[in-house]
Amino acid sequence: ETNSVPSRSQILNEKLSRRPDRHQLIEQGILHDSQCAPSL
Repeated sequence: ETNSVPSRSQILNEKLSRRPDRHQLIEQGILHDSQCAPSL
């Protein structure tokens, strides 16, 4: 099943979520958090 395989956007988001400056990227508009579940 393809549903069990995480998409590239999800993998990228997980990596970005570990960055302390993730909120800064969102504020600058570099990272759009609307594509994933809000964690702020």
